Amino acid sequence: MQTTLNKIKNCNPCPSGWRKLLSNLGKLGPDDEPLSFATIIRSNGLKDAVWCLRLLEDQNRIAWFALLCALEVKYSMSHKHSVRAVEVAESFLKGSRKSLEKAAGRSATVADKFWGLSDEKMGPAWAAWAAWGAAMAVLGLKHEVGDVVDGAMIASNGAAVVVGEQVIGNIFLKLFG
Repeated sequence: MQTTLNKIKNCNPCPSGWRKLLSNLGKLGPDDEPLSFATIIRSNGLKDAVWCLRLLEDQNRIAWFALLCALEVKYSMSHKHSVRAVEVAESFLKGSRKSLEKAAGRSATVADKFWGLSDEKMGPAWAAWAAWGAAMAVLGLKHEVGDVVDGAMIASNGAAVVVGEQVIGNIFLKLFG
């Protein structure tokens, strides 16, 4: 999958990420040359690459990415509402129309309760954030791509803390690289 520097620039990237991308590509400004998401993740890392997903029209693929991130850390989820949010999000993406809003809301409440815990309890907290992000991304399919991407960012960031950026980066590359 590909985009262009002009498309990225039109979405107002953060100045530091934009400069880093241009520098790593040896460019002085935006152009319309095809730019792969694999190149973006290698240049700028996972967070910037996930941010760039807003340039894609395939919202379903983005939601699946968020879900796969949450599934990667499901073993670390210590609360039933987090697990349920992931299960309902997966069912929804597979065609079920169960009440995802309720599961997402409960998952958000769980994630919020974990905030500020001691380091040894933060694994389940980040996993809960990943669950909430996945549910949010899937819910975004009903709304707009920004919601899907925001959910994917939350899910991938939470999961990356638990299993490492390399693992989540590999999931990203399988879907978008």
